[in-house]
Amino acid sequence: MNFRRSLPVLAAFLLAAALPAAAQGKAAPKATAVDAKTAYERAKAAAVKWQADAELFGFGNLVTGPVDTEGRSTAWNVKFSSKASGKMNMVSVNNGVVTTWETPGAGGRVIPVKPETTWDSAKLVKMADEAGGAAHRANGAKVTLGLVASTVVPGTTLWHVSYQDDKYKELFHVAIEGETGKLKVLSD
Repeated sequence: MNFRRSLPVLAAFLLAAALPAAAQGKAAPKATAVDAKTAYERAKAAAVKWQADAELFGFGNLVTGPVDTEGRSTAWNVKFSSKASGKMNMVSVNNGVVTTWETPGAGGRVIPVKPETTWDSAKLVKMADEAGGAAHRANGAKVTLGLVASTVVPGTTLWHVSYQDDKYKELFHVAIEGETGKLKVLSD
């Protein structure tokens, strides 16, 4: 056998053997759940870097990363718009890591975040659980949180806490005023 001909074959063989070994050595990224305040702060920092006039128009977690009893999720979805640029920035906070995606468009209704707007997702979940959500959670319901601009009291916010089954059917839903903490059961 010619040594020069066998060198590429040997190199290919060694590379093929090394790839699975290298792949086995790398562990999957650890799921890191963060609370709403942390997700918002990380997303807001990225949005302000993107455009100085960035305004929040969407905030919530995904059902694929349901909120735990401490108000933490592995999958937050945060949306910002910029009037100056005429664009939106879709920000994901997955496992604590921020990813951004810019797209054309005006965005939605601005969520008026104020110093008194609560971001204490653990407290929000506890309130919803105590209002009747705990029974649904005990039966396997997945919990999502979302913040919107209140249409009832302009200039304020409203948190929605929703409990869903495995087929995404809503089982229980409460609204909590973001500035006062007043809770109302919307569906049970």
